[in-house]
Amino acid sequence: MQPGRASSIPPRVRVAARFVLAAAVLLAPAAVRADGLAWTPYESETGRFRVLLPAAPVPTSGAFETRAGSVPEVGVETETADLVVKVEHHDLPRLACLLLPDERILEFAASGLLRDRHGRLESEEPTLFQGHPGRMLRYLRSDLGDREEEARLVLVGHRLYIALARAQGSDAREPIGRFFDSLEIWED
Repeated sequence: MQPGRASSIPPRVRVAARFVLAAAVLLAPAAVRADGLAWTPYESETGRFRVLLPAAPVPTSGAFETRAGSVPEVGVETETADLVVKVEHHDLPRLACLLLPDERILEFAASGLLRDRHGRLESEEPTLFQGHPGRMLRYLRSDLGDREEEARLVLVGHRLYIALARAQGSDAREPIGRFFDSLEIWED
């Protein structure tokens, strides 16, 4: 409003608008954290991914042997009372990526994941994630009393990303979806 001009908005409407705005500001954090988790962004420059995590990230690393050589694994994991999530990436041997079709690499990765996680496959579907080939897996972990776990595998060039999520107790469908939906990957 310009100085010296009367507002065309009635005072009651202005008060109501301020109330609605204040309520929206106060309720926004509750909507973001309706699942009771304090989601915070995590970005890995070296891993070239970004994701929302429900707790402080714990770095993970390791390696596994393949016929084409050792494959390093780097990632982050977080655990709350209700949810365990992890994102890891593996730089596969470039020669293997040149010789094998993407679907074959994803097939090997899925079977290795199921073996390493003591998983019994419940469902698997091929996906495209940000234009890159991938797979969504749902499996039961025999080492955890047949607790369900989900994984998203994505192949970006010679780098394989694996995002894992598992509910610890109560139904965590919404937080698992939030975790998977927040994942962003970028190339060099």
